[in-house]
Amino acid sequence: MLRVSLIEFFLESGCGLNNQQFENENVCTHNDDFHGGGETNNFIETNERVIEDVLPCEVEKFMETNEGIIEDVLPCQVEKFMEANKHIIEDVLPCQVEKEVPLDNEDDDIQLPEQLEDAMIGTHHSYIFSDGSGFHKGYRFLNKEVVVNKLKLVAIRKGFEFATKKSNKSLVSVACVEKSCKWRVRVVKYISSNAFRITKYKPNHSCDLRSISGRHRHASASVNAEFIKERFREGKCPIPKEIMNIVSIELRCDVSYWTCWKAKQLAQNMIWGTPEHGYATLEAYRYEIEKANEDTFTALEVQDGRFLYYFVAYRPCIRGFKNIRNVLAVDGTFLTGQCGGVMLIASGQDSENQIYPIAWAVVNSENDLSWTWFFRQLLNVVPNTNELSIISDRNASIKKAIATVYDQAHHG
Repeated sequence: MLRVSLIEFFLESGCGLNNQQFENENVCTHNDDFHGGGETNNFIETNERVIEDVLPCEVEKFMETNEGIIEDVLPCQVEKFMEANKHIIEDVLPCQVEKEVPLDNEDDDIQLPEQLEDAMIGTHHSYIFSDGSGFHKGYRFLNKEVVVNKLKLVAIRKGFEFATKKSNKSLVSVACVEKSCKWRVRVVKYISSNAFRITKYKPNHSCDLRSISGRHRHASASVNAEFIKERFREGKCPIPKEIMNIVSIELRCDVSYWTCWKAKQLAQNMIWGTPEHGYATLEAYRYEIEKANEDTFTALEVQDGRFLYYFVAYRPCIRGFKNIRNVLAVDGTFLTGQCGGVMLIASGQDSENQIYPIAWAVVNSENDLSWTWFFRQLLNVVPNTNELSIISDRNASIKKAIATVYDQAHHG
């Protein structure tokens, strides 16, 4: 019987005990003493401590020695053996299984590969998987910033981290943080442009991912901006809390509110341009407006190469004001953007009592000079007559500017 042979083997191995210790424990090793289930149970109860100390290597040795016997055992005999030795199996297996578990599944921060079906388990603690980036030797990038953001985004998606081996104006070389892993990318700049291309690429990982936490070190504001920028192109403009949810669900990565706020600003700049760039291209904007809309009036004032004032009145607004009552309402409002400033507005009221915009301007601040400059430009659109009435608040600069430029108009 298999169970008798197994018990005999346990006793012969002694689990590190000598013959004298077996005698002291009243261990009986004779085959004739083990013919029935009741006798076997008595033996197990008497020698329970000895059996619990059996090492896995001794069991494996027994299995190899008695391979031919085990292959001949019928299913019914196996079931009978399992039932007779149920409590031994329950005591031995759990502790051995815990030793063989490859990953600590109680760690909530573990990030496994995105597609486990593509992963081949090489050892208990390492995986071989592709980074899924689609890169290849000769793959080109627009500039170095795009190189770095693309690599970080790939690392976040697949749940690994990399270290920069070398980085300068013409070269970027990175490798996996695990020294045993062979994943690495080398990108070199073209001589005649700012573009980069991959010259060396090993796409497969064979690293331990248990150290990766939910807060990925590569999940910077610039990387998140690169990931969400297309949503701003579509006009959705998500707020920071929505960006946090998007990154958490799609990239399985936790980022702070402040990081998402900065990512939003960067994404807006990527799609719409920076405020500095917008002010720098005002002269080209003026040209395009006047080219597309004849009789549109614009004016730009700069001082020492820096923006000061900008005025615009579109042709449809100029023509429409001739057909409504000669009443202007003027006021200013603060701009809350990065560059600040004040917007000055002149508007009327149409036949349906709706606000009718006539002209507007962006100035550095609301003062005597800016309001005077605004009304001088408005004079090219709205003539100075005694039939004109101008309404405003009690701003002293407005009162002075109207008295200087629109001396025939009524002000209240």
